[in-house]
Amino acid sequence: MDFKESLKGIIKKFHEEEIDFALIGAFALLQLGIERATRDIDFLISDDDTEKVEKIMHSLTYETVQMKKFFSQYHSPLKVFGNVDFIHATGATGHRILKDARSKTVFGLELKTALPEDLIGLKVLAYANDPQREERDKSDIHKINEAYRNGKIILDLKKIERYYKNFEKMDDYRQLWGESHQGGENG
Repeated sequence: MDFKESLKGIIKKFHEEEIDFALIGAFALLQLGIERATRDIDFLISDDDTEKVEKIMHSLTYETVQMKKFFSQYHSPLKVFGNVDFIHATGATGHRILKDARSKTVFGLELKTALPEDLIGLKVLAYANDPQREERDKSDIHKINEAYRNGKIILDLKKIERYYKNFEKMDDYRQLWGESHQGGENG
């Protein structure tokens, strides 16, 4: 997969169609300086834009692999374009993540990337709903934690704690972030 080529077409169409989006997943981690091998691109979009996104993806040679209420997945038969996954934001939290996402220039393209705290929240949600994802998602969260502890990124730990509490994973929060950091923020 050529991430640059994939993103060029998708982002151009998203801007033309005024699709609100945020880059999430491993490629978003890379924008924080955290490397993890990935074979796809992951986006958060509003559930209101699901049909428009599907039309865009089909116009770019992608075929629908899965279409569910909260998730859609596309694959292009052209290797250069690879796989693209979308999480559909349906509630206030998902729409807030989209609103709070920050613009970055990647490959000369203006992309919105979810905040690190929200990336953590999405990963906690993912493994809370699918235990098979736990090892991979916790590994990504550990990498964000390491960047935070090394002073490479600033995090709002109170916001992170709320995600863990909402998804009933407070033992995981205490184990990774520590009791001494509860309710804090570095900066």
